[in-house]
Amino acid sequence: MENNKLPCYSVLMTVYKNDNPRWVDLALQSMLEQTVIPSEIVLIEDGPVSEEIESVISKYIAFNSVPIRLYKNDVNIGLGATLKKGVELCRFNYIARMDSDDVSEKTRCEKILKLMVENPKISLAGSDVAEFEGDISNIKAYVRLPQNMEDILRFAKKRVPIRHPSIIFKKDDVLEVGNYKPLLRSQEYDLVIRMLIKGKIISNVNEILLYQRIDDNFYKRRGGLKKGITLAKQRYDFYKYGFYNYFEFLLFASINVGMSIMPNGLRAIIYQKLLRKRS
Repeated sequence: MENNKLPCYSVLMTVYKNDNPRWVDLALQSMLEQTVIPSEIVLIEDGPVSEEIESVISKYIAFNSVPIRLYKNDVNIGLGATLKKGVELCRFNYIARMDSDDVSEKTRCEKILKLMVENPKISLAGSDVAEFEGDISNIKAYVRLPQNMEDILRFAKKRVPIRHPSIIFKKDDVLEVGNYKPLLRSQEYDLVIRMLIKGKIISNVNEILLYQRIDDNFYKRRGGLKKGITLAKQRYDFYKYGFYNYFEFLLFASINVGMSIMPNGLRAIIYQKLLRKRS
């Protein structure tokens, strides 16, 4: 399939004050170097950001042919609420997510769009990812994700079956299920479950098309009783949606709480040894 037969698409990206300006630069550059160039980038500052981040954004707005539509939240309202706003602002039906600290492989959008065009019932598609630390050449692990619906439905009981910054989705289908919810954590998991319940088709390209950054705090951010309670409440939402039976809710909520309160070193070992493929 020729590139000129692929649909126009928007890129949806958010930044906030704690983002690293250099990482924001790399993320934007990787989207502007796609083999299928986006038709627009919708970029939202979630609250005031540093002068360094503003400088990076201004550089790209001034010297790139791709329209970068910049919006600014007066205060930080959180990722879920900001993405909800962003989806509504995007002008094209195909929307590619991107995080401000990750790097997209140059063919990411081309390959995912091709999958979606060749399989028009797909509402959302992502890809496998490589997790890296520091420099993109320092790969720590690979995340392989399910492709067909039977495997995705089974996987989704345990964990989110996509990696958020790798996905492209159809705006119409996301709005049909209620858009992102203004959640502070796991916004993509909630969205995916609601899409699956509504019979929307989800898939993944089984290639590494995104490099996702991890750091020293990667496992710490997944710890703490507050985090565990938040995730357990989300599992209860899945039960209320009808995706879980009561036993499944209790099982996976208990696992979330247990993982959150265990020592950080043990949690890191479980992620590295059981939930990842080593590089």
